Amino acid sequence: MKHLSGKRVDLHLHSNHSDGVWPPAEVVKKAAEAELAAIALTDHDTVSGVGEALAEGDRLGVDVVPGIEISCQGDGYEVHLLGLFVDHENAGLLDYARWYHEERRNRARRILDRLAEMGMPLDQDALFAEVGNGSLGRPHIAEFLVRQGYVSSFEEAFELYLGDGKPAYVPKRKLHPREAIRLVKEAGGLAIAAHPGMDLTDENLLHLLSLGLDGIEVVHPKHTPEQTAHYWEFARRHNLLVSGGSDCHGRGDEILLGTLDVPYQIYVDLREAHARRVAGVVATNNTE
Repeated sequence: MKHLSGKRVDLHLHSNHSDGVWPPAEVVKKAAEAELAAIALTDHDTVSGVGEALAEGDRLGVDVVPGIEISCQGDGYEVHLLGLFVDHENAGLLDYARWYHEERRNRARRILDRLAEMGMPLDQDALFAEVGNGSLGRPHIAEFLVRQGYVSSFEEAFELYLGDGKPAYVPKRKLHPREAIRLVKEAGGLAIAAHPGMDLTDENLLHLLSLGLDGIEVVHPKHTPEQTAHYWEFARRHNLLVSGGSDCHGRGDEILLGTLDVPYQIYVDLREAHARRVAGVVATNNTE
């Protein structure tokens, strides 16, 4: 495939199939406009937008990595796990996505009940219809609160009602990292810890490594220069793959897609690691 000039990539992006703003094809279009050579669509707990993104990538000459972001609850810590180069038609991954789709809807119903008790009723049918088959989350409810005039901004909705520990907050069920890593690997993907500087200690990362973690997201907009340097060294020391991405959702004044310097070589190394894994699986199957 002919690549765009610039040789930069963004391997952590969201569409409106989870809590992003743009449809998958629009994400790819904006990546092309930013002269990105490759991107990964990593919607929360769903791969439903990957097919559309792949088709648009073929049309525009942008390599699209099928991905997913899975929220996990570890032993005393939370981690967001990126699955990169997953088979987006894998039966196990689709079963998980269907299960979590209903879990998110059940959680949304409980949040709406709490908001109604506080005098802020929202139309559940309208909310569900707007999200469609996407991955319903608190950001969608926040937007509805703004539209109904209950709050003045998306940020205020979280600060007053939807944020962790706030009156309408409802915890969501999460996989253990062991299960999520297994799920990603059984779908042929690479398991990458997202934005470790936001959530994880080095001890947490070592625990994840013992569970089969493949790599860490070194480049992320929330990482300080010192953290970025630390995670480069951590990955080198522990023979981990590295990744990087903007985590762009297309929301707010600061649109990060295309603004980070994530070298093309990161994508090449991940792609080659994935190819080695696939070749190893094929070789194993051929000997059985």
